[in-house]
Amino acid sequence: MKKLLSVLLSAVMIFSAVVPFSALAETKTLGLKEVVTAQVEAKADMLGAMNYLKASTPQTVANSYEVHKFAQAGGDVSEYLTALESNLKANNGKIMARQQGETVDSENLVYYAVAIDILTILGKDVTNFGGYNIKQAFETFAQTNKNVSNPYFYRCIVEACKAIGSDKLARDLIDQMSKSYKVGSGLDNWGYSCDNTSVYVATVAPYKAYYQTNYNDALKLIAGYKKNKGYCYQTTFEENANSTAMALMAYSAAGDFDKAYEAYQLLKNFESDKNNGVFMAADWKTGILGENKLATEDALRALSYFDDAC
Repeated sequence: MKKLLSVLLSAVMIFSAVVPFSALAETKTLGLKEVVTAQVEAKADMLGAMNYLKASTPQTVANSYEVHKFAQAGGDVSEYLTALESNLKANNGKIMARQQGETVDSENLVYYAVAIDILTILGKDVTNFGGYNIKQAFETFAQTNKNVSNPYFYRCIVEACKAIGSDKLARDLIDQMSKSYKVGSGLDNWGYSCDNTSVYVATVAPYKAYYQTNYNDALKLIAGYKKNKGYCYQTTFEENANSTAMALMAYSAAGDFDKAYEAYQLLKNFESDKNNGVFMAADWKTGILGENKLATEDALRALSYFDDAC
């Protein structure tokens, strides 16, 4: 892996030598070498995380939210595209599946949003995928169905709105999400935490000018969750990979590269010694750190934002 990093770093440094520094991420304290090295390492981490998660992440429409992170990280989502096309054909242009706990297939904003996000990332036409106009289906469904079952879904739904220019819908959804935001406390999702508030920042970032009070407050609150080894879920908890990853995602989305870089360095405190890009969490019984799927999923999401910030 060290050899791979060395080769990648050399290639990126050659490319960077002909790119004006102003075209790269703006930082206050970091030089070009640190930025480029961080991006090379982050890309290697994303590859390791995807290899670790691949077997346990089925690329189905019902599992759209989990597939989303693979596409953002530049992974292969061809199985998802096949499943999406079959789903559209079976449902006459609608996207229908069944979330956990549901007994029948139904439409959901997140299904359409992930489809739009992934097709946009891949440079495909969201108005004509397999002969179906997903953009139109999304906007039509959203007119009467703005309910979002999981607050974390807002992030990819708002990103889809941004991708297709549906700014009014994006702001309607952020308004709805913001009803659960309290200045001085953060986003309430079964309580206030670094994770919840970080997701709020990542969701609102493209439209921060309209939500400046909440947005600035959220960034201030996230900073308060930082401890020596990383970020904690709540201030009375110990540092962990998930919360550190969420803070990394928030700072990357906010364009604060210096804090994002610092969060990335802290995230490495929880990286497995055996597998690059795999992150650890404490066993709830023993407290011993071990490789963990959820920690690695959160890290992968965050690393894709950090890669963009680089």
